[in-house]
Amino acid sequence: MLEKIKKNRSHRSFEQVNIPTEDLHRILTAVSYSASARNAQENRFMFTNSFKQCKQIFKQTKWAGAISWNPTEEEGPTAYILLCNPSEKPTAMSFVDMGIALQSMTLVAQDLGYSCCILGAYNKKEVEKIFGLPDGYFSFLLLAIGKATDTVEVVITHDLSVKYQREEENHHTVFKLPMEDVLLTNIDENN
Repeated sequence: MLEKIKKNRSHRSFEQVNIPTEDLHRILTAVSYSASARNAQENRFMFTNSFKQCKQIFKQTKWAGAISWNPTEEEGPTAYILLCNPSEKPTAMSFVDMGIALQSMTLVAQDLGYSCCILGAYNKKEVEKIFGLPDGYFSFLLLAIGKATDTVEVVITHDLSVKYQREEENHHTVFKLPMEDVLLTNIDENN
């Protein structure tokens, strides 16, 4: 599983191939089996694999906050999942549930041969209109899904002043802290 998590990266360039609805249903089924705080299961989801809607949604997104690059429309994803909640101000635990759901969905997508990117930078009102979000729900995150054409490499570093970067030939480098830098305690199991 650790190897799958290492390979589960954010991709930002995709082939223009159809993602079958059955595959999106498999990806969304992961949510039904995922943990939920207090088992509240408050979050809701909508998806689209319509090329027309995906192009409309793509125009309402921002893709690379730490760098000035953005993919072209021809590199856009061919499916999206919109994460929603019935409250305009969800509880902290609803956001935890969103994170758990996203991790589960991206891992299932990876198993099916797809890559993803979690987007928080999008024009919420316009994307909600494109999806036809029912009254009484609010969107919070957008999961882009497709067949990746870019490559992503993880580099372990002790210096987090370095942000992710995009190099030649559609390659991204992502810098991550090693385990010993994020661990606050060091328990000796021999004692």
